[in-house]
Amino acid sequence: MNLNLFPIVNLIILGAIISVILGILGWLRSGEAPLGKTFAVFSFGVALWIFSYGLELLFTSFTIKIFWGNMQFVGAGIAQTSFLILAFIYTNRKHLIKPPIIFWFCVVPALTILVAFTNQFHGLMREYLGVAYVRRPISFVSLEFEYGPWYWVNAAYMLSTVFIGCGLIARNIFRANRSYRKQGLALIIGILLPWVANLVLILGLNPIAPLDITILALLATNLLYANAIIRHRLFDLIPVARDTLIENLPDTVLVLNQNSQIVDINPAGLRTFNLQLSEILGKPVSNILPNSLESVLTPIGSMEKPISIETHLNFNSHDQFFNLTTTPLSNNDDKPDGWLITLADITQLKESENKIKQLLEAEREQRMLADSLRESSNILSTALDMESILDNLLILVRRVVPFDYARLFSVENGIARISRLSGYEKLPLDARLKTMTVSLEIEKTPNLKWMAENCEPLFITNVSDYDGWTKLTKDIDIQSWVGAPIFSHQELIGFISLTSSQPNLYNQEHANRLNAFAGQVSLAIQTARLFDELRRMAVTDSLTSLFNRRHFFDLARLEFERARRYGENLSVIMLDIDHFKQVNDAYGHVAGDSVLSTLARVCRADLREMDILARYGGEEFVILLPNTDLNSAAKTAERLRVKMETTEIELDTTTRREAAGYASNTELPSHLSVTISLGVSALEKSIPDLENLINRSDHALYDAKQSGRNCVRVWKTG
Repeated sequence: MNLNLFPIVNLIILGAIISVILGILGWLRSGEAPLGKTFAVFSFGVALWIFSYGLELLFTSFTIKIFWGNMQFVGAGIAQTSFLILAFIYTNRKHLIKPPIIFWFCVVPALTILVAFTNQFHGLMREYLGVAYVRRPISFVSLEFEYGPWYWVNAAYMLSTVFIGCGLIARNIFRANRSYRKQGLALIIGILLPWVANLVLILGLNPIAPLDITILALLATNLLYANAIIRHRLFDLIPVARDTLIENLPDTVLVLNQNSQIVDINPAGLRTFNLQLSEILGKPVSNILPNSLESVLTPIGSMEKPISIETHLNFNSHDQFFNLTTTPLSNNDDKPDGWLITLADITQLKESENKIKQLLEAEREQRMLADSLRESSNILSTALDMESILDNLLILVRRVVPFDYARLFSVENGIARISRLSGYEKLPLDARLKTMTVSLEIEKTPNLKWMAENCEPLFITNVSDYDGWTKLTKDIDIQSWVGAPIFSHQELIGFISLTSSQPNLYNQEHANRLNAFAGQVSLAIQTARLFDELRRMAVTDSLTSLFNRRHFFDLARLEFERARRYGENLSVIMLDIDHFKQVNDAYGHVAGDSVLSTLARVCRADLREMDILARYGGEEFVILLPNTDLNSAAKTAERLRVKMETTEIELDTTTRREAAGYASNTELPSHLSVTISLGVSALEKSIPDLENLINRSDHALYDAKQSGRNCVRVWKTG
């Protein structure tokens, strides 16, 4: 062995390990997205490339050196092919990546590997001249060879893949905002560095000859990609989740660059404008939006706050109305990087308003009705949480339809339950409480059943003449009634029920008014639900439904500062599943997911409401315990350890069998048990910040792992 090269080889092996870590990080942060997984394959190829070169340097045997030299072609082939596929996926061309295309991408790398390992019979890859004993700058044994014709064929192919991939990404960078430009530039520079180094090597300008400068360039590529993942959110879960949500939005979403050109559009937008993606990307937004919007969109660069207007577009001689919102996209710079335009179809709402205006245009009361509807719509549209909408609903409906008593029903599994009341304040407390607890089976309540089946409002001039009328309380006198159903995407979610002690008060006009108002409520509820879902996805882990790491730190920092300020106890538990990789390898990732979900459930059931539990990453979890000293935290950790050790996890045998490749169910157990290791630390005056406190628990967890696992270890100062 070239013992003199151990320091250099260690550095090279470290570079290979960094590549493996980057691959794992890209894989874990990608979720189900193919981009991160393709990047992981690329990183593993680079790791094999670097590792093989390190072993080639280390060994002195001519045969072993040739073997590891050939293995470098395997790593390079994997890296270059996966980079080309990555470029297609990164630039939204993943629909082109099909098995036949991947096969042709792999032909030349596969032939190169075959030619390299059979080189002794034909010499097409390299003509080996022997070994050379290098004395300076450090003494070691090096291979001497001349490149064969196939080496240049392979080099030309690999260079072509680099140019094609970089060209696709560069074109995408031109149309992207500043955040994605940094990601794209990192990908391009990272792949070009090894090729520039290889060119220097071929031209005989290598400053560290006979060592391969290409390997140093690959190490620099690793550092560059690590920076792109950490600082520029490459393969981040939150953008992935956010993209998935926007892709499925029923509203049109457009993304503009600084030149007001369209750089992205969701499927709903393509359906709205009846255009193909290639017909709209890169085009000015004025090409598809009406000229009447020029006063809002020009000059778009001066916009600093969101602007919302109503507009209409004509499709096949049919007007469709939209609520258009324009929002600047910025990275906290003075100048926005681009703009987000959303078009919410409010055609049904506008048609309802127009019908009301046409019917009641001649009377002042009807003009006030239209104003009230518009005001209600604005108030409801600004409420982004369900409680605010429900609180405002019965207050606003009085502006549209008069009533003495109002009830808002929510519907679930065919049962209508009262969620809000108005006008019942003058009743005795027991009567109000009794009314609030009422639930009606829709199938057995004629007026509710009729509205649910016909999707229309209903009015009753005199309830005494209506068969099947349900009297909820004897404390109020009800003579006339009007109601309207509330639908969300054709799903019945509630009813508005208004009553009056005056007989024959309500008519079809009141029913139409209430129905129009119900349409506004439906739109507001849809928006609130979408906002709640987006907010939930941003702070929770999708598998375990626990807080994610980012939200944990947001909450934990507040508790940390409060504990420091008031001198209260605060403890942190870090826990990790023992031998979790063996579970995945033996039973498949479906079983691994069951283990993670079970651990989350066990912890959640045992902890207090005030404790903060989160998935820290992979199979690691973290718990913040306010008002808890070190001894109590250690007891809590031990209690969790025992409960998890004694918990049997029931597994889906069929799914697990298929994932693990077993032939029959009998080869696998129906239940699985796992253990956990835990590290505990508590707040002390010497701890400067939350990160230091968590780091202590992490060290204690490491100590538990080193102590044989399935145990609790406490951080001990000194």
